[in-house]
Order: sequence, then structure tokens, then C-alpha cells
Amino acid sequence: MIAFLLVYFLLFRTGFSGAVVQKKVLESFTAGQTVTLECLISVNLENYFSWFKQTLGEAPTCIVSLYAESSTPVFYGEFKNNHRMSVQKEKNTFVLNIKEAKPSDAGIYYCGARDYDLITFSNGLFLNYKDASTKQHHIKQFLSGPNLGTEHEPEFNPGDSVNLHCSVLTERCEENHTIYWFRHEFGDAHPGLIYKDGNTTDQCEKRSEKDVQSCIYNLPKKNLNLTDAGVYYCAVATCGEILFGNGSRINIRASSKFSWTDVKVPVLASTNILCLVIIVILLCKRAQKQQQKFSGPQSETRRNVKCKVKTASQLTVD
Repeated sequence: MIAFLLVYFLLFRTGFSGAVVQKKVLESFTAGQTVTLECLISVNLENYFSWFKQTLGEAPTCIVSLYAESSTPVFYGEFKNNHRMSVQKEKNTFVLNIKEAKPSDAGIYYCGARDYDLITFSNGLFLNYKDASTKQHHIKQFLSGPNLGTEHEPEFNPGDSVNLHCSVLTERCEENHTIYWFRHEFGDAHPGLIYKDGNTTDQCEKRSEKDVQSCIYNLPKKNLNLTDAGVYYCAVATCGEILFGNGSRINIRASSKFSWTDVKVPVLASTNILCLVIIVILLCKRAQKQQQKFSGPQSETRRNVKCKVKTASQLTVD
């Protein structure tokens, strides 16, 4: 059920405006931790600002609202006397702080801005609770490949290959693991599901510790291109909870190789313009020749007439 709700949240949410944006779409916390949720708001929406919380399976509820010209926030319902929560508004950011976080704080948090009668929502953030006492649950992501350097965020050339790995150390349970791979494209509001595998028992091995198993899940990416760029996340549903990876970023360099396709359009356009100029020049020369052909004898006749008149006048005067 939890896995279904996760996929539903990431894939089938209502579209939101880019005027209100939460950069993060996923964040995990442990009990007692201070959580900071940040929201970026366009300068065009300067009226009322709000934070909403949605517990999975329930309707969203308003936590707090703040008028643009006021410094006193108004909390609602169960959050009215909750001194663990506070908000800050600075320029185009609206921040929600949760002190001494509890498991009940888990859920989906939306930032909203109201301008007159229109409310614009952010893309939303899934705040996930992690039980710190469960020390046998660990998840980590890493990359491997022939062209992988030592950089923290390596860049790949088009055509390269890379393997994405998701290493999970969990307690053994009757349920099989279900692995999800998501990709968050740069500039996108939320990640999209690119792969799901519900039968992964063959990728796990039992550790020497009692009831502990280690699993490594792989996602090979071959012949990379610019559309493969983004941050890849793995999520493993196991033992009634979901473990989220820390994300692996893949950056693709722009291709510097010469390609006829890249210059085809400019070359064809230039040759067409050149042909048009030559045609115009030839037409102009032809028109000039036609004009000289028809105007030449008339000009000669006029010159002869003028000469005769001049000669006659001179004879008369004499």
C-alpha cells in the first residue's frame, strides 16, 4: 500500500504552476531532528502565503497562512498551538521550520500563494520518517563505469555507458523487495518512474549477521545522450516501509564532434541566398541591355537633330 501511494504521489499528481516551486521533492528525517522546508515564490504573487500538509490517504489541511504585509502568521486547527512549527518570509522565499520532528510529521507538504481569488500550489515535497533505532536498514547509491572519474558529480560524453547501483542492507522479512527507479530531469517539477522490479530475491545474499541480508540492485545505462541527464533515485519497498536512496546525478556534456547534420540547414540557406543574389544581378544586367537596345537609336537621332538645328542657326546669323 505504501509503495502504491508513493508511485501515485510521484506520477499522478495534479499539475502545478512554476510560479511556486519547491526544489526538493523528497526529504527524510529522524525523531527529534529539525526540518526546514523551503518554497520559492514568484514576485508576481505577493498576497497571501500558506503551507499545507497532506497525510497519505487524507485530504490536505492548511497549516499556516501569512499576509504579505504582515509579520504575524496565523496557524489553523491542530497546528494552532504547535510551538514546534514556525515560518519565515524573506524576499521570494517562504520557509516552514519543524523543530523536534515526530513520526506524525511525515506526509506531503505543499506551499501555496494566493493572489486575489487564485491560489497557486507548489509541486509538493514528500517528508519521510526514518526510524533511527532500526540500525539494520541502510541504503546507498553509487555509479560505476569505464569512463568514470574521481569527480563527485562526473560528466559523461554522449555514447558513454554507466551503471547505477543501489546497495541495501535490511532485515530479512517474508516480503520480497520491490525496487523503483526514478529520474528527476533538470527543470522538471517532480521525478518520473522509469523502472520497477517486483522480483528481486535473486539479487540478495544473506549476511553472517542473524536475519540480515545485503542486496545490490543495478540499472545499466548504455549509449548515453542529452535526454538521459538528471538525478536518479532508487526506492526499495521492504518490510512494510520504503527506503530511499541519496540520488546519483548524471551530467552529459554537449557533443563537440562535427556533424553534417549540424551545418546542413545554415549551408543550404546560404546557398539559396547566394543563388537569389546572382539571379537578381543577372536580371538587372539584362534589363540594362534591353534599355540600351531600345534607347540607343533615339538618342542618336536627337543628337543629330540638335546638330542640324545648331548649324542652321549659325548660317542664318551669318
